[in-house]
Amino acid sequence: MIEGLKGKRGFTLIELLIVAGLIAVILLPISMFFTANLGHFYRENDRISAQSEAGRLMELITARAMESTDYKPEHGTHQFTAGDGKWVFKHEDTKLYYNTDRKKADEMTELSSNVTGFEIKAKYWGPNTVGVDITLEVTYDEEKCGLKNTVYFRN
Repeated sequence: MIEGLKGKRGFTLIELLIVAGLIAVILLPISMFFTANLGHFYRENDRISAQSEAGRLMELITARAMESTDYKPEHGTHQFTAGDGKWVFKHEDTKLYYNTDRKKADEMTELSSNVTGFEIKAKYWGPNTVGVDITLEVTYDEEKCGLKNTVYFRN
């Protein structure tokens, strides 16, 4: 076998450097493409997460509002009354709290730590509250998702 290799020449250092340079020129735009798309993927993932959380929170708030017969803001909270109990929502900084037991309105559970905006405005028909306008904004990193909903009480 060694006798078969005699007289065969390998690649020179210059040839190897030229090939390495060509490979680098070809791979550079491909790596830039993947890097740019990876950043876009992370931004879209944050946007989808914000939309998902905003939808989940709005669904919960809307369900409680639809079960209610009255609404009143009190001491920085939003209270929905139904029968002998009430549901309370409270927004502080970026956190949204909610009581899960209608009988114990002072026991609050954190629903989300990404809520940057939360507002409920009562809709009146004469002296009675007939519904609410709910506005909610959720932020993940720099991606924001805002939702608005109007709910009328079933009374």
